[in-house]
Amino acid sequence: MLVTKDTVKKFNALDVNVVDTTAAGDSFIAGLVVSLANNESIEKAIKYGTIVSNIVVTKKGAQSSIPNINEVNEFIRKMGDKI
Repeated sequence: MLVTKDTVKKFNALDVNVVDTTAAGDSFIAGLVVSLANNESIEKAIKYGTIVSNIVVTKKGAQSSIPNINEVNEFIRKMGDKI
């Protein structure tokens, strides 16, 4: 959820097959920070962090579930308009 002095906006997770939620929060923050470091808006950064954490929860484990940039791009391509 994004709360500013002017707006309140809720961001939903995507509909994925959840296997293990380990590292979901950490990977969300990593995706958020990477996106902000690339000068994206806070809203785009939240969406990107959500995408990364949605990938993570579909795999078992912590480090082994964290996607690389190619996996993230492929997930975005496959999900298309659902994102």
